[in-house]
Amino acid sequence: MADYNTAEPYKYGFTTDVEMEQFPPGLNEQVVTAISEKKNEPQWLLDWRLKAYSRWLKMEEPKHWPNITYPKINYQDIIYFSRPKKKYASLDEVPQEILDDFEKLGVPLREREKLAGVAVDAVFDSVSLGTTFADKLEKIGIKLPFNVIHPVTKEKIPVYIANFIIMEYGSGAVFGCPAHDQRDFDFARKYSLNIKQVIKPYENIKLEKAYTGDGKLINSDFLNGLNVKEAKEKISKFLIKKKQAKTKIIYRLKDWSISRQRYWGCPIPIMYLKDGTAVPATDKDLPVTLPEDIDFSKSQNPLKDHPKWKYTKYSKTGEDALRETETFDTFFESSWYFARFCSPNSKDIIEKKEAKYWLPVDQYIGGIEHAILHLLYSRFFTRALHDCGLLNIKEPFHGLLTQGMVCHKTFKDEKGDWASPVDFDEKKNKEKFLIGKSEKMSKSKKNVVDPDLILNKFGADTARLFMLSDSPPEKDLEWTDTGIKGAYKYLNRLWDLVTKNLNILSKKKKKKKNFKKKKKYFFFLSLLNTNFVKLPINAFNKTTFCNNALTKLLKATTP
Repeated sequence: MADYNTAEPYKYGFTTDVEMEQFPPGLNEQVVTAISEKKNEPQWLLDWRLKAYSRWLKMEEPKHWPNITYPKINYQDIIYFSRPKKKYASLDEVPQEILDDFEKLGVPLREREKLAGVAVDAVFDSVSLGTTFADKLEKIGIKLPFNVIHPVTKEKIPVYIANFIIMEYGSGAVFGCPAHDQRDFDFARKYSLNIKQVIKPYENIKLEKAYTGDGKLINSDFLNGLNVKEAKEKISKFLIKKKQAKTKIIYRLKDWSISRQRYWGCPIPIMYLKDGTAVPATDKDLPVTLPEDIDFSKSQNPLKDHPKWKYTKYSKTGEDALRETETFDTFFESSWYFARFCSPNSKDIIEKKEAKYWLPVDQYIGGIEHAILHLLYSRFFTRALHDCGLLNIKEPFHGLLTQGMVCHKTFKDEKGDWASPVDFDEKKNKEKFLIGKSEKMSKSKKNVVDPDLILNKFGADTARLFMLSDSPPEKDLEWTDTGIKGAYKYLNRLWDLVTKNLNILSKKKKKKKNFKKKKKYFFFLSLLNTNFVKLPINAFNKTTFCNNALTKLLKATTP
């Protein structure tokens, strides 16, 4: 990732002069165990870490690299644990050195506040480096002195070791498809590799960047003419038949903390005895309910400070116990609530008969970020409930619609800080801002649009119409001021069309013949007329009552 023939320091590294505790350099079983204890990890996780360490000891570096030289790395000179000694009550107390590292890592402001109180040492976690700067680091490849033979076309294909390949994805060794993967496309451009287009878009598009959508296959022998899904199925069957491949499902399930240090959420039914033993609450102790007389004036978990709630009795023995004061994260409940909805009035967890009738859910709608988190956890929970005999199904959802993101341009002020679109005025202060690329709306990058401003100026219907009409649900929506204004003008034209032609309704009795010919038109106008008569003409009334009328129209005309 860097030119090791130079003495230039690694520019993406993190340095700090903050007083910290750290282990001596080097890695061994004692260090691995100590780090695990610092993280308060369970025994099974420590066992996995020790197993990984044992495997790491047997790994060898490649002896010969064709295009790169670097000094031998002494892994025992590296410090593997380091964190600030002090934990800070608020972000104001955090030293500037750490704040600078937060900025490098791209940690959102909200997360910084959490880290300040419970885990400032996260700044020193080098794992964040690869994910945070993955799109910024230069893509570098090392060509190996041999080729591989394509299993279908028998073409010779060059082999590269590249710094952007994700080892956790599949086997870590992949076929590149430069025309249809942006990272592969950039890599091929840099090393002058052949970019063969194998998917033709349904619309004629010049490939100035990778095309990642659907289309018909070209330059693909017996797969020509198929769409992407059909081609994947056919090539899989072909290679399996020739015993050159096999299909395998790999779940990229990530660790996800089930608890949160706050009041809101479902209480965790665990209590702790005097000797530290954790025991589950008995049926007699359920449900565990949250107290209503809660004080939110302090920054830490308010349940810890409640004078009575956390003190209880273990019903099996009668001895004193402390409740778990953390609550479940919302993902925990949302991973199985749909099963409970099937029988909301049941005293049991799930009515198996009702669940069999209603499940699986017909359509799951969510963002792409859910694919390896909430979606997979829902499947995990469903299979667990199936194994417990509570459900007849193993898959919770019948269909999946991955919705696009709402995107907006990003802005930075003269200091390099993220700025809101509200602060940016193209006519007045354009030169004071650096305009970045359009990205998913994010509170950390401040490229969000305040819905109240839109509602107050244009009305809710304008926002709805723009979002529904500008982009298909599976595509990203580029939020633009011109788009909003266009939707607003359209609604106003609709209003004018109706109000200017209301007089036609009063003449319908005299012209029965024409009325029959224009039955649908009169029906539309009459529905709208019920809401429009004698209303003051202003934006609020226009949008509100137009929405009511159109809603009635939809209900009346829906089969």
